[in-house]
Formats: sequence, structure tokens, C-alpha cells
Amino acid sequence: MSAQVQPAELILVLANAVAGREAEFSSWYTDEHLPEVVRLAGVASAQRYEVPEALAAQLPYRYATVYAIDGSAAAAMQRIISAEYSSQSDALDVHGMVMSPFVPLGAPITPA
Repeated sequence: MSAQVQPAELILVLANAVAGREAEFSSWYTDEHLPEVVRLAGVASAQRYEVPEALAAQLPYRYATVYAIDGSAAAAMQRIISAEYSSQSDALDVHGMVMSPFVPLGAPITPA
């Protein structure tokens, strides 16, 4: 019998760019911000997602980022919030942004 691997905790960020500044936001977020965040202790990786164009007008957030966390997602979130970053961008709509840690509810469910 194989040992079951405990699923990682994660942080989910839902965000939008300031209207008309999507390209600037995406460039900064992907090329500058995420590399800084993944260097923080406990942040194993980051993956960005975008809502499909056909659904973008129907949903409140255009972008999502999932951070895989080694250890406590709550502690990692505090490190992310309190870190000093070399770059900032006012192309990020910070007023509507959501950031939350999540812990797994059991092992992943896979097909039998």
C-alpha cells in the first residue's frame, strides 16, 4: 500500500486590471510581481488563469492566480502581504481584489 500524499494548501487571488490597462497589468504581474512572490518562503509556485473572453462580461473577475504553498497558506499570505516588493503597478485594481488562503478538505478525488 502506498503512502497518501497530503495535498498542498493554496492561496487564491481574484483580480482585475484597471480598465484599458490589461496589457500593462499582465506584463507587470507575470514578469515582475509573480517572480518576486515565488521567492518568498513557503510559496512553491504560482499559476495565472484568465476567464475566457466569451464569459468575461458576465463574471466579476477577469484573472485568477493560484499559489501552491508549502506549509501554512495563512502564514504565507501574511508574508505575501507584508513583503516589500521592488515593483508596483497602479494597473492592478486593488479595490476589488480578493486574496484568500485555502486548506484541502481531504485527498483529491480521482476516477476509479
